[in-house]
Amino acid sequence: NANPTEKLVDLGCGIGDITSEIAARGFEIVGLDPSIKMIEIARNQNPNIRFVKGDINDVRRGNFNILFGYFHVMNYAVAGGKLEEFLKRVRDSLTGTSRAIFDFWNYDVVSKAGLSAVSRDFIAGEKLLTRRVFPKIENYEVELKIQIEEKESGHVVSNELHRLGLFEISELRVIAERIGLN
Repeated sequence: NANPTEKLVDLGCGIGDITSEIAARGFEIVGLDPSIKMIEIARNQNPNIRFVKGDINDVRRGNFNILFGYFHVMNYAVAGGKLEEFLKRVRDSLTGTSRAIFDFWNYDVVSKAGLSAVSRDFIAGEKLLTRRVFPKIENYEVELKIQIEEKESGHVVSNELHRLGLFEISELRVIAERIGLN
């Protein structure tokens, strides 16, 4: 229900897929990601969109109407048990009219359903690339090996290891209530 005059921030934009979809619909949006390699790919694919290297600590109060993070961005932010710290930073970046929207993996769902390796092709500039993600689950932590390679040559462009934290949904509710988030 956003209107085109609202400013959006895509926290953890990765290679900019969702950012570019939203920009194509006329919204003013900034893509923010801690990986310079992902930002470089996003900029290469979408030179007319602003992409910045950064994380939740770089989000400034009043600079947006909608802050969102899809593809388990919250789980990246809470690796090592930092759920409350992340939620406080989100809370402190909101104004009375701004909103934050996140999807996330929680321990109950992941422990029951598991995670599987995924692969997806995409174009960056004139090159066809393949992004492969290999997850490994251990207790309340997920390790993701993310590899990007040129489809034709097989040359590895990027090889990163990401750690994500899991939490129980009841823990999220308790913390959110305690620090004043809906």
